[in-house]
Amino acid sequence: MSRGNGEGVITALDNGLRLLMEAAQRPSFGLAEMARALDLPTSTVDRIIATLAGRGLLERAGVEWRMGKVAAALWAAYRRQQEELIRQAQRNLSDTNISIEETDQCRKLMAV
Repeated sequence: MSRGNGEGVITALDNGLRLLMEAAQRPSFGLAEMARALDLPTSTVDRIIATLAGRGLLERAGVEWRMGKVAAALWAAYRRQQEELIRQAQRNLSDTNISIEETDQCRKLMAV
């Protein structure tokens, strides 16, 4: 994913989002492990984790961290939005009849 040319980027926010994206790829992670993965000082990563945990985006998993319930709620909200877009598209298409004509050469999708 491109980080762009840096113009208009809020570095602290960008680092927090990078941490969340990295955390989403693992079952859990430790502070030093994440600092290495992000190439950031452990003190910076520690503050990012504290901020994200304070908002419920991360939670403790023993001595490590994992994605939190708020992260799951954000994913659920995204899924609901996508499902609504699909329902809207289905309603928009309900007035259009579509049939598939099969031939020996290929399948043709024709709007009727």
